Amino acid sequence: MDEKEQKLKALDCFKDWSNYLLVTTVAALGWVAAKESPVNSRVVVWCFAISAVFGIFTLALVPLVAEGIKDGAESIYDVQATFSLFWFGGREGKFKLKYVCWPQHIFFIFGIIVYAAKYSGIPMRKTAMAVLVFMVIYTVYALFNRSKDGEVKSTATPQKHFCFIGGIIMGIVALAHFCRVIFSASIVIGGWTLPPWLSLVAAFVAGFISFMGFKFAKRK
Repeated sequence: MDEKEQKLKALDCFKDWSNYLLVTTVAALGWVAAKESPVNSRVVVWCFAISAVFGIFTLALVPLVAEGIKDGAESIYDVQATFSLFWFGGREGKFKLKYVCWPQHIFFIFGIIVYAAKYSGIPMRKTAMAVLVFMVIYTVYALFNRSKDGEVKSTATPQKHFCFIGGIIMGIVALAHFCRVIFSASIVIGGWTLPPWLSLVAAFVAGFISFMGFKFAKRK
């Protein structure tokens, strides 16, 4: 079995896992949203729903990744999948598998943690803060490269540091706006109440800026 066949075999196993995870997520979403569930939490429902959406994108990207696998590729997660956003053509885009499978797993795990915390009576704020701290620490660790001998090496420049810090800040802003929409919290600025739909837009915009910041920070 050559290197390309090994990558295709790994991608096939990944596809099966993503399919099982998507089915499990949809089943968990329906059960939590049902009246029979002991914990009916909007946070858990939203986490499972977002995880399911990213799961659909992940499975849709698998065939494109298979087409882009070539000899010498380090991992299936680093293969650039080329696609057109519209079926009738247009500008082609490139996307990596890890950009959609990572959020799928994170939101699924976050939903499980929140469900267990609410069922156990743990305050939601403490749970959210713990998960936020873990995600920040994990992101910081993931942005460093490891050499073959195990030593951590970084090719960071001042521009990369700026993108990295900006990515963290905008990620926190996106998460704060997202939590505000879920918990129906009020944000009052000079007597004016920020509408929930504007927080939702801000969450997506800040999340996109955070994603691009981390992406530029990892460029060689």
